[in-house]
Amino acid sequence: GKEVFFSTELNGERIFMFAPLDGGPLRQVPLSENHMQGAWARISTDGRHVLYLSKGKTEGEIGVWIHDLAQDTSRKVDEGVVPPGVNNGRWAIGGRSEALSGGATQFLYGLTRNGAHELMAARADGSTQLLWRFPQIGDEEPPTVAVHSGRIAFTKNDGQTGSLFLARVGEDREQL
Repeated sequence: GKEVFFSTELNGERIFMFAPLDGGPLRQVPLSENHMQGAWARISTDGRHVLYLSKGKTEGEIGVWIHDLAQDTSRKVDEGVVPPGVNNGRWAIGGRSEALSGGATQFLYGLTRNGAHELMAARADGSTQLLWRFPQIGDEEPPTVAVHSGRIAFTKNDGQTGSLFLARVGEDREQL
């Protein structure tokens, strides 16, 4: 609560910065050079880690990385595909999932692989957890998702109508 995390352009490249609320000097978040330009990075609730995307090993794949600000190190935690045009390389995911890990900081992210959109959580230590799988139907984009504790809310569209569903991590079926 003492700094603002933001992005800006410097010499044609997107960089991420911290600005102290008291007006002190800015400091740059030193993401590695493999950071995917145009994709947003996310700061952890404790302000000590940043989740960011990079280009994957093969064309169309995206790597998910966590940068430890105190150690100035990055670790790859996952890899998959983010559908083109999905919110600058990320799903529309709201909420936090600290309750899933006993209060530990977690990042929420989504990847598409193996015929499904997967809603994932990653801890700062690099461990990941599958929260929910949404079947991928054709070129359908992943749903808008909100997470609170172990509950996941999302919509499904059926033609011109839609329905709101609630799912719980670790269960097999959602509820209308």
